[in-house]
Amino acid sequence: MAAGSALPVPCLQDPRSQRNALRAAALCTRMRCVRPQGMRGARHGRFDGAERRGGVRFGARLEAARKKAAVAVNDAMVEAYWEVGRQIVGAQGDRAEYGKHLMEYLSERLTKEFGKGFTKRNLFCMKQFYLAFPIVHTLCALSWSHYRLLIRVEDEKKRLFYMREAVDQRWTVRQLDREIHSFYYERLLATREERRESVRQEVKVLEPPTK
Repeated sequence: MAAGSALPVPCLQDPRSQRNALRAAALCTRMRCVRPQGMRGARHGRFDGAERRGGVRFGARLEAARKKAAVAVNDAMVEAYWEVGRQIVGAQGDRAEYGKHLMEYLSERLTKEFGKGFTKRNLFCMKQFYLAFPIVHTLCALSWSHYRLLIRVEDEKKRLFYMREAVDQRWTVRQLDREIHSFYYERLLATREERRESVRQEVKVLEPPTK
């Protein structure tokens, strides 16, 4: 494919950029939290009792900032992958042979520019991601690994069911995979209405929500 016909690609962050963003967020939070007053002996690594007690608060705020930064990075990456998938579908159309060359070209270009993570297989997953969730506003706060499992679920109702359950129950990727393969959706449908809540409770015991 000629360079002039390149498919526009959104600016994606590579893993090193993600780590740097988290370090920067943590550093900024620490700088906002630490107060120079009352830090006797700080030069020698000694703090008075008040600052030690305050350090617990610092740690909690720092951890909260890290989690917030991680969520923001994850959401940005998921939306970027969705956008790559949308552009691939739009450029490929019904031209299967053109799509094959397009994947090869994009894989080479994105890998050169952003590093690992843009193999033809992964680009195909991004394409399937867009096809499975064509409306970006329906995406939930799940990781890319969650969505890679969900796009394998062919039935739309079933796929949306597992997506909502994964969010509501805060399932890890492993928990989601286990419930899909244990046919949780089918078991729930096959259960009488009055017993469905008991099935849900059983799943909650086996797959407790993560913190």
